[in-house]
Amino acid sequence: MEKKWVFVLGTFDGVHRGHRELFKQARRLCAQNNMRPAILTFDRHPRELLGREVMLLSLNSERLHMLENTGLECRVLPFNAELAGMNPEEYIAFICSRFNVGGLLAGSNHTFGRGASGTPAEIVRLAGKYGYKTFIIPPLLSKSGERISSTLIRSKLLSGEADSAAELLGYNYFIAGRVAKGQALGHTLGYPTANLEFSAQKLVPARGVYVTVTHIDGREFQGMTNIGVRPTVSDAGNTTIETFLFDSSADLYGKDISVSFIKRIREEKKFPSREALTAQLRQDELIARAYLSALDAKVQKRVF
Repeated sequence: MEKKWVFVLGTFDGVHRGHRELFKQARRLCAQNNMRPAILTFDRHPRELLGREVMLLSLNSERLHMLENTGLECRVLPFNAELAGMNPEEYIAFICSRFNVGGLLAGSNHTFGRGASGTPAEIVRLAGKYGYKTFIIPPLLSKSGERISSTLIRSKLLSGEADSAAELLGYNYFIAGRVAKGQALGHTLGYPTANLEFSAQKLVPARGVYVTVTHIDGREFQGMTNIGVRPTVSDAGNTTIETFLFDSSADLYGKDISVSFIKRIREEKKFPSREALTAQLRQDELIARAYLSALDAKVQKRVF
């Protein structure tokens, strides 16, 4: 007889430590109940269809790739108007009619159904009617006692706390994209940078200078990255992500790279002259190199 599935429900933006705790519990509970664990998620974040602002910790392609790497089966539903319009019971009925469901597992703060009106209490209430077991998992807490969530991680990144965000994610937050041709302003300062093209849907951390590790063609390069509008050298007002690699003169134009943010050194500021900016960049480099040299190698390489 074919084993039934226990589905872990969620969108899983960022695939953070709290999400991975759900996957761990699913494996354990399935072993006890002779069922198979799987992830049930959507092909895109619901906010995209609903026309709300989107600041994703992981783009949809990144998120699905990370979910596939968990080792669990991953079933992906197309999030469309029909699915978005289902009330909580209609959504549960849809899942149970489509899959051989033996159990539903969710975090204690999970919401689902039209207007996010469904709660874990609804999952429990409907269990007898639709014939599945329920597993509601309490939240995983950070070292400081905060509930680990995508919302909390976004707030940390928007405050420039990349190191705190990494503790919650379980890996260093990254932005991937292609290196575009910039204005070569960094060259004039003695700090040539790679200008990263990035998705408008990807959350960009607070402005400032960060200690970073950049992944290029399977190799890792230490460096520092500026996020901001470059107020000392430009009046354009466009947010850019520009990375200076230590001890490398490689031509990166057109290459796909991934920049991992480890710690913010300082906020972005406007300097009275280019000379003053260059002097500050030298200080930034010294600080970044010292920080990286003192950092545990595992933290530098911490990727999903």
